[in-house]
Amino acid sequence: MKPDPLAFRVMLDALGLPAGAGAYVGDSPEHDVRGAIAAGLSAWHVHAHPRVRARALALAGGAALSVAALADLPRLS
Repeated sequence: MKPDPLAFRVMLDALGLPAGAGAYVGDSPEHDVRGAIAAGLSAWHVHAHPRVRARALALAGGAALSVAALADLPRLS
């Protein structure tokens, strides 16, 4: 279970992707951000409350991006 990196690695294996191929988007600094980073993924944190965003950025490694809403995420081409 998250934040164990194994959960993220299983997802990557199922998709046939290396960790550097994408970003994991989640709303939990503890479970999503920390777990994704531990598995070698870039972590994108989505949460409207500024204190929660700040906590995500303060975690070891930190989120690569922290936004208030899914609509604020960059579009990848």
